[in-house]
Amino acid sequence: ADYTTVIKTRPAAPAGYFNRGLALISLPKPDAKGAIADFSKVIELNPKPTPKQDLVLESFDKRAYCNILLAQWPAAVADCSEVLKRVANRSDALVNRAFAYESMTPPDADKAIADYTSALPLVTDAAAKVDIHLNRASLYLTQKKYEPAIADLSEGIKANPNNSDALQARAAALCR
Repeated sequence: ADYTTVIKTRPAAPAGYFNRGLALISLPKPDAKGAIADFSKVIELNPKPTPKQDLVLESFDKRAYCNILLAQWPAAVADCSEVLKRVANRSDALVNRAFAYESMTPPDADKAIADYTSALPLVTDAAAKVDIHLNRASLYLTQKKYEPAIADLSEGIKANPNNSDALQARAAALCR
């Protein structure tokens, strides 16, 4: 409500839309459609980046997240691609775009694998690295590329030796 009041008083100020968009996706039941409208308005207003923040870049990033929540895969890919045009080594955009490629019907496994591969050296969180290895392994398995799948599954198992899904997938791949 406060951000809506800010927007009514200053409709040309992008920060109100951006912050309301953040609030909408932070709700217990996120309002992704409403947030997309707010982030789109920030992009339309096209504010110049400040030393603290680039609202346009962040709006593309947050809008991509909203499109993922709504399973709007092509829109998510487009927004992530826009982020990556501006900051080529942004790991979250690479992972989100990979997930969107992977989720499309039909999936674009090659592009998803390429994005996961590009993201791996940029990611510092150990759990996130494991997720990338396991997601990429799943894509390799769909392509019947067993050696790279086994390597990725082994990385996942090294991090979590009790991951029964990874153990089962690796055993099946080793039997092929």
